[in-house]
Amino acid sequence: MDPREQESADSESSPISSRNNNSQPSSIDNDNDTNMTSSNNTISKSSMDIDDDNSSDDDDDLVLSNNKNNKKSNHKQKSSSPSQSQSQSANNGKSSSQSQSEEFDVEITEEDYESIAIMIDELMKDDPAVRIKAIRSLPIISKALGEDRTRNELIPYITQMIDDDDEVLLVLIEEIYRLLTLKLIGGKHVENNQYSYCLIPPFERLCQVEEKIIRDEATSKFGKIIYDMPYREYVNYFDQYVLPLFKRLCDCDWHTARISGATLIANAFSKFVKLLNEEKERQKEDDMEIDENKDNNDNDKEQETVIVRLERYKTEMLHLLTELCSDSIPIVRRSAIITLGKMVSCLTSSDEVLNNYLPLFKKLSMDDQDNVRVFAIETLIQFSHIFNTKQVKDQLLYHIRLLALDQAWRVRYIAADNFINLCKMLDKETIKESMVNYFLRLLEDQEPEVRAVAISKIPGISKLIGIKLSISKLIPIISQRLITDNNKYARASLASIIIPFCYLLPHQIVIDKILSCILKILKDEYPNVRLHVISNICQDDDDDDQEQDLMDED
Repeated sequence: MDPREQESADSESSPISSRNNNSQPSSIDNDNDTNMTSSNNTISKSSMDIDDDNSSDDDDDLVLSNNKNNKKSNHKQKSSSPSQSQSQSANNGKSSSQSQSEEFDVEITEEDYESIAIMIDELMKDDPAVRIKAIRSLPIISKALGEDRTRNELIPYITQMIDDDDEVLLVLIEEIYRLLTLKLIGGKHVENNQYSYCLIPPFERLCQVEEKIIRDEATSKFGKIIYDMPYREYVNYFDQYVLPLFKRLCDCDWHTARISGATLIANAFSKFVKLLNEEKERQKEDDMEIDENKDNNDNDKEQETVIVRLERYKTEMLHLLTELCSDSIPIVRRSAIITLGKMVSCLTSSDEVLNNYLPLFKKLSMDDQDNVRVFAIETLIQFSHIFNTKQVKDQLLYHIRLLALDQAWRVRYIAADNFINLCKMLDKETIKESMVNYFLRLLEDQEPEVRAVAISKIPGISKLIGIKLSISKLIPIISQRLITDNNKYARASLASIIIPFCYLLPHQIVIDKILSCILKILKDEYPNVRLHVISNICQDDDDDDQEQDLMDED
């Protein structure tokens, strides 16, 4: 089990996060609250002027589908030709290839307005089950209101429902996102939808709730929306909507908002890196053209302007992330180092990473909190596709050593689990001189969880260091210490890899050094230890010869 999951609940409990549910923080401006109040009055009073009849409680079970089913039955009684039924079945057969917006093709008639009015009233009922049922009907309500009133009235109206039960909020997140995927807020496409900005207020509040499950689901959906916003088609879209959102979240007094802000930055950053690479490729293609006229010069100027604008966006987000890396709350810094890894994975320029992003990593990798350092390993691995082996040795080997020998067992656990990937970032000489010694320390770690995960990496490390070092370094510790480990899970881990490890060694070495260990494992008092060895013995290794040839090269 990943030790980071064990500490997630404890790490998120902070004095600053203790509060009543009724005091939900919100970084939305007061003007937005005023708009929500006015829209609440508008949509509750008017409700499309469809609740004038003051329906009784007995009408609460009315559903829009009842009226539609009655109409379909009447239509079948009037005309039930075979050709129409065949065409209807053919259209149903095409539904799998249609998009969600095409599938949601509902016609709202005057007879359905009464049911929709009841749905709108049920959005504010005290019973959570009633509210969930009404929230599930948001697409139908939106269809009845139309695109303009959905954006201007319905979305502000449901924004005030954010301070609610967790079950209700999970359904609300899903249905608000469906308003975009079904294109009920307007726009012709789900991606690059110019009306995506209207979903910022509800998701901004959802990203600030204290419950981690709600916040993670909200940031997941909201991150997709931010990634698909029309930054290319509308030049000022980021400056007008997204950048102010990031600033509000990152500067908010509540740490939950800052956590979500750090997470969302990664989505927008990856989109801008993609757009920037496309613009640079387009500029290279234009530079290769032979004919250079005035129009081409104008196009070059426009492309340069776009590139400068996208670079400015990257700088803005890097500045916000830099502030979060110095946050006083550890879980905010933890979210920042995760985002840093995602940002680095998108980049291709080693100089840019070396000057702007590596200093942030070095700072966070030596953080005083282990729940921040525990994510430094995976972030460090993201530098592998940018730095060559010499740069990794010069810039990151010191931090690899610190993390592999960290005082916190959770950090050492993650280092042991990713040790093979760390070794692949370095050259063979560094692996044989330094990394193998760090690995031996992990095999002798005082925590059984660390030893168990390090033992599972023995075959992979053996391939990297060769037969000679495997015989001189790994076999002694296996035969002298690991085979008599007092923890049954560490012995079970050894039992699961000792047969694959034998395939990497000469037969005589196996007979002289490893066979006695296998026989001893088969006599272990713990049945799972014996089972691991037996299951591996019974398996045929098809790659035996290939692996032996690979090891003989050393």
